[in-house]
Amino acid sequence: MKENFITGFSASNFTLQRNLKGISDSDSVIQPKIKGNCINWNAGHILVVRDQMLTMLDGTTFLSEMETSYYASGSKPIGKNSNRISIEKINQGLKRTFDSLIKKLSGVDEAFLNSPIPRDGLPVPIEDPTMGKLFSILLYHEGYHTGQIGLGRRLIGKEFDYEL
Repeated sequence: MKENFITGFSASNFTLQRNLKGISDSDSVIQPKIKGNCINWNAGHILVVRDQMLTMLDGTTFLSEMETSYYASGSKPIGKNSNRISIEKINQGLKRTFDSLIKKLSGVDEAFLNSPIPRDGLPVPIEDPTMGKLFSILLYHEGYHTGQIGLGRRLIGKEFDYEL
């Protein structure tokens, strides 16, 4: 199971980095006209969730509590005058947390992934929740927001760059 998570997060991170390539800080806060969150918020939100995963894996987080509040679920949309983190710092955090996450996931055993967790606070209802099932949901979540970043890239007029 852990090899599947490592493969999934590696694929997601590869696509995420391609989607963020060449995005400036000013590009990252352009709000989509069709409503939704800008690239900066989506990338920062992925970083927040990676920090949460690292906490579950006894790892070191990247963001401060205040920085986390800018990108938490339900936070206000980010614009050019919002309290926020630069896209450069977010991308630095995404790279660092990816490396840490892969290292931590490599060290877990199946017993940890199969360990039951409480239903309270889960982002979606699941039967017999375990750490592994939660990580599956969080992998899906990262892919969802990575796709939003890709759409945001197109909405601001940036072509998709197939090379990393």
